[in-house]
Amino acid sequence: DEVARRRLEAVARGGVAAGLWANWMQRPPHLVKRLTSRPWWDKGEFAWCALLEEQYPQIRDEVLRLRRKPASFTPVGGRAAHDHTLVAAGEWREYPLFGNGQKYAENCARCPVTAGTMERVSAAIGLAMAGGGETLFST
Repeated sequence: DEVARRRLEAVARGGVAAGLWANWMQRPPHLVKRLTSRPWWDKGEFAWCALLEEQYPQIRDEVLRLRRKPASFTPVGGRAAHDHTLVAAGEWREYPLFGNGQKYAENCARCPVTAGTMERVSAAIGLAMAGGGETLFST
């Protein structure tokens, strides 16, 4: 209703005034203050990029092995009901490792290098375990 909407808007504007958000209409639950809007970031600004590049050959091999068994990947929207709206036509499949506040242990066991590497990227794992993101393969 209109009264509730106005109250929420006032709270959001208070968050902007307090420096929590940049815009009252965009209120992300997770915010990295130094992450500004720009089309491209230099990989040197993120220490974990070197780790991912170093592990790339093994990560690539793990995902290629998984892709030989398409049933390993589940339809997007099968785990998280809110994701079903992301696929209007065709097919989109995923193989989750971390997300929705949990570690998919069986999936991680099939991709030990990828899982171990991602566990070293605290920002990604922290967000996934808090329910704010996912670490997965997508096809």
